[in-house]
Amino acid sequence: GSLAYNNSRMGLSIQGNANYGLKSSYFTPTRFVSLSVRKSLNVPIVTKRRYFDFNLYCFEDLNGNGIKDAGDTSVSNVNIEMNFNRLVSNQYGHARYKNLDTGSYVLDFRNMKNEKGLIPSRGYLQKLQFEGATEMYIPFTQGKIVRGKVNITLDSLSANTFEVDQLRVTATDTMGNKYFTFTDSKGNFQINLPASHYVVSLNPEAFDDVFKPVQMAFNVDLLLNQEMTVNFHVKQKARGIRKIKANIE
Repeated sequence: GSLAYNNSRMGLSIQGNANYGLKSSYFTPTRFVSLSVRKSLNVPIVTKRRYFDFNLYCFEDLNGNGIKDAGDTSVSNVNIEMNFNRLVSNQYGHARYKNLDTGSYVLDFRNMKNEKGLIPSRGYLQKLQFEGATEMYIPFTQGKIVRGKVNITLDSLSANTFEVDQLRVTATDTMGNKYFTFTDSKGNFQINLPASHYVVSLNPEAFDDVFKPVQMAFNVDLLLNQEMTVNFHVKQKARGIRKIKANIE
């Protein structure tokens, strides 16, 4: 049996249930009584938060005034890390993050490559206090370039292979600032950098005792040079051969 009471005006609901099972030789009878009470508190609950769009525009600042003028060209394919989220500018230099929550963000341009060697004028790390719908213009200026390639020499007696794509290449300046990029499917890479002295290196964790670079790092002077080339050579450890003499009749 059950008994229910509902009062919509008060927001009150009471439900009672009782069960008395008769004796049986086949199963143990179930007997119970339950009572539930529900009361509406009429407390407002915020179920929808407000989010906003963040629009970013990358452009080449030809006259160095920090403002996008009519003659300034857009910078495409710029990789932008924003609090572990990646944005990439399109052919118009535009990148958009939809439904972004308000708060503090850091725009990280350290993993970018541009064939013209452009770098962000306001630095590779730029802080953003996001309070609502925002349009932000990022000026770029001419920087220095480090190009190179990772070459691989395999042992002809071994069936092992080594992929040269997505190898991390890091450039560290005299102040300890690090800039990085990754090799493509052919082992080529490029880093756009401010003028300074750098140590350009591979990631040691990407190699083992079988595959090792002949030289892990190179010193590069980008104060006196506009562009420099750094090539890494990875060699596979040669396999030893044991010769066995056999008498054949």
